Amino acid sequence: LATIASGNVSNVLMAGFDGYPAGDKRNEENNRIIELFMKYSDINLTAITPTNYNLNKKRVFGYLNQ
Repeated sequence: LATIASGNVSNVLMAGFDGYPAGDKRNEENNRIIELFMKYSDINLTAITPTNYNLNKKRVFGYLNQ
C-alpha cells in the first residue's frame, strides 16, 4: 500500500489478494488496514479475483464468484 500511495495513481486492480479462510481473525486486521487506506487516500482499490477482503470487486473474463 505504501508503494501504491507514493505513485501517481487513482485506481489499482488487485489480483491474488484472496485473504485467509473465512473466520480467520487476520482477515479482520487486514480489512481494517484496507478500509483505513481507502478512507484517507483517493486511490480506488478493486479486486479482480475472488477475495475475502472488503474491496470493490470487478469481474474479469470467467470470474463469476462475486
